[in-house]
Amino acid sequence: MPFGTAVVTMTRYVNTGAPDELGEYTRTAISVDAPGCRHRPMAFQEMVDAQLDIATEWWRTTMPLLEYDGTILAAIAAVPPDGIITVNGQEYQVQGGIRPHDDLEGNPFKATIVSKKQIG
Repeated sequence: MPFGTAVVTMTRYVNTGAPDELGEYTRTAISVDAPGCRHRPMAFQEMVDAQLDIATEWWRTTMPLLEYDGTILAAIAAVPPDGIITVNGQEYQVQGGIRPHDDLEGNPFKATIVSKKQIG
């Protein structure tokens, strides 16, 4: 059962090809969409200084793990603790990684992500 209507896009980068003269690889983006998520705001904080105004929005995303196949589950597991997710074209920085939650039988049925978006 989906928790909402948001589609969360998880993107990771992999090294491809041979390294160049400086030892750098070409990085290719691999994106996977996870539908049926609930993405909602948690808190808002603003820091105002004489020359600086930064607004920070905190968000919580709930993902229905039971709805997903192995490809989406692998993409969720690969999100680093400081990774980036995209929801409705907006990027959010993950804070602390993915948190799976188990049902009464000990099977993971949902995962939550706390993320933030800064403006300014």
